[in-house]
Amino acid sequence: MASLSDLHRRLYNKNTDDLEKREYSPDKYATEKDLGNKKITFDKDLIDDQFEKTHSEIEPMVVSKIDRSKTKIILGVFVIVAMIIGIIIGYVRYKQEAFKQENVVIEFQGNNLIKSGEDLDYKLLIHNNNRVALKNTQIKIEYPEELTFIATNFAKISTLKSFYINIGDMEPNETRDYQLKFNVFSPRGNQIYLKTNFRYEPSNFSSVFNDEANHNININGAIVDLSLISQQEVTSGESFKIILPLINNTGNDLNNLVLKMEYPEGFSSKQSDLIKIEGTENKFKIPQLKANSKIEVEILGNFTGSADSIKKIIGVIGVLNDEGIFSSISLAEETVKVIPSRIVITQDFLNNFDRGIHLGDFLKYKINFKNNSSNPLSNLILREKIETNLVDHISVVAKLGHYDQEKQEILWKASDVPALKNLNPNESGSVEFRFKLKESSIPKKNEINQSIFTQANISSLNINTSLLEGKKIYSKNKEIKVNTDLEILVSGEFGGDVFKNYGPIPLKANEETTFAMKVVLKNNFNKIENPELIITLPSGINWKNSFQRSSGLVTFNERTNELNWKLNALNSQVGHENPAEELIFQIGVNPQLNQIDENINLINLIKFTGFESFLGTTIERNMKEFKLRNITDYAF
Repeated sequence: MASLSDLHRRLYNKNTDDLEKREYSPDKYATEKDLGNKKITFDKDLIDDQFEKTHSEIEPMVVSKIDRSKTKIILGVFVIVAMIIGIIIGYVRYKQEAFKQENVVIEFQGNNLIKSGEDLDYKLLIHNNNRVALKNTQIKIEYPEELTFIATNFAKISTLKSFYINIGDMEPNETRDYQLKFNVFSPRGNQIYLKTNFRYEPSNFSSVFNDEANHNININGAIVDLSLISQQEVTSGESFKIILPLINNTGNDLNNLVLKMEYPEGFSSKQSDLIKIEGTENKFKIPQLKANSKIEVEILGNFTGSADSIKKIIGVIGVLNDEGIFSSISLAEETVKVIPSRIVITQDFLNNFDRGIHLGDFLKYKINFKNNSSNPLSNLILREKIETNLVDHISVVAKLGHYDQEKQEILWKASDVPALKNLNPNESGSVEFRFKLKESSIPKKNEINQSIFTQANISSLNINTSLLEGKKIYSKNKEIKVNTDLEILVSGEFGGDVFKNYGPIPLKANEETTFAMKVVLKNNFNKIENPELIITLPSGINWKNSFQRSSGLVTFNERTNELNWKLNALNSQVGHENPAEELIFQIGVNPQLNQIDENINLINLIKFTGFESFLGTTIERNMKEFKLRNITDYAF
């Protein structure tokens, strides 16, 4: 800028030295030019040089000014872009920080220490500590077998040991709570877990989240303590006592407790202070257990098993729900070693019943006993218990023994059996007995699946048993199953109101007379699966296609003249406690001249087949011929 001002001054200021020089030295500065009265001359080369010099000084200054303008524009654009990017980044970060997975919290409020047998009350809290809503939320809770969930209207059962709650949408910073209740049943104190799976969709994301967590619960003891006390060793067959102390740890009376016993193979319970629960196996009612009190239960039985085997006995105290499901509160167990028996006693059948025994059959037994100890035994007493109401008491024969009908027991003493007077080591003896089953039996209510149980025991004051009382050693229980008593009753009549019969009575040749036939099925002890009855009619008997039946499917084959009656099952006590199964059908007889007599066959054969599930065998019954002379005025 200083150079430009200087140029102007030099060119236009008349007082400058340069202009004066130009006036007097025109050749040096420029060409001549008329300037009025005064002739001024300019040196052209000098002016050109000065112009170029001045231009070279001005040009960089102009370019620099343009560059600075561009730089300002570019810098302004950059600032604007940076601001936009900053706003976008800030918005994204705001959205991201509006939801954090760790701000979704599942919380359980309640006691983490619980006793088996108590109720577990928990409040489930679900916290959404985010600035955004959660959509389509659902929580699933899985619980262990030690817990029983008490259903509520907001919980839906998922599987046997899980349920879920459809929560729906949750607003920002919202908390939902649900009251949960479980029954706690654990035979041993341990740590259990509630497993949760919380599914949700944040409203600012298009993703589905699943948060999983575990909540631990410590089962610390039980409302009832159970112990099991028994001897550590027992010989096969000898008496054995189990003592079970029970302690009520609560301040309330307990009235609905149940004791479940799990016995090893070869153990037979002989006596107990408890009442067995009907329809269950080895479950007993516990008398009232008062608050903060203790009782002892005794069970007497005996073991049979090989020497040196280990037997485990388990007692479990619990409750039964309305559906008959048992839940354990406390458990106790004990192991017992079987040592060689002092006396070996067995009982065997003398007749063979591979497919069970029928009413009216004889049973023959032999009891063998042997001194297996190193000491002589004296004045032994041998007993045989027969536990069944199917015995024909008059038929009981005990060689050298006495049968007590009231006790259902046979007794042998040394006065009749010399081997019982003195039995030295390795010496043995034997006795025999037999009895007959009743010819028939009308079962009482729920009297099904009958078996004949017998067991022998021998005692001596010299037997070194762990129980001073009794000094008894038992044989294994002997069981034989009783076949069901199936009855097939056939009758017929001309009169009656089931079908309208017609034709001459007595019969006339070449004239048809019709009769109504009736088959009745009765069954006492055991259920029969898939029973089928085939009734074969003689060729001269006509099927009139009129019938009635209590149940099942009836078909007739004209080519074979066979009537087929199929049922789904023939239940126990049909015809006794329950109505009998009946089939009534109509037949026609058109005799020829040589057939008019009372010996005409109306039925040739009745064949019954089925499967007796209790014995696992097929049952078959055949009834031959039903003749005209058997027709009566049986009232239908």
